[in-house]
Amino acid sequence: MITAIARFTGIPTLLVWAALIAIAAGGVWAWGSYQHHAGVREGRAIERAAWEKAMRDLREQMDAERRQAQERIDRIEQDYLEGRKRDAVLIADLEAAIVQMETEDAEDDNAAGPVCRPAIPRGLSKQLDAIGR
Repeated sequence: MITAIARFTGIPTLLVWAALIAIAAGGVWAWGSYQHHAGVREGRAIERAAWEKAMRDLREQMDAERRQAQERIDRIEQDYLEGRKRDAVLIADLEAAIVQMETEDAEDDNAAGPVCRPAIPRGLSKQLDAIGR
């Protein structure tokens, strides 16, 4: 067959052999290149899937940590608000004690004149101790 091709084209047999070998080598190279690129595409797809799974896992972990932090913040805020309510009651009691002290002082001053009293009356002192100031 090689000889028939060489006679038909007028090309020496050695060149026909060289051309057929070059075509065969090119085909083998093209097939190998195709297989290589197919492997690269497959590897890329596998790595992409693994990366996406890792990103999903990381996002889920970060969301869980964020939820836990938000729960801690909510608990702290609730404790703070409850403390503010308790403080409001104590402050109201303290203000009532101050008003009572001022009233008593005004009545005593009117009745007996100026008298040396303690710097802080006992009722007011107890109220201040309850608040912690």
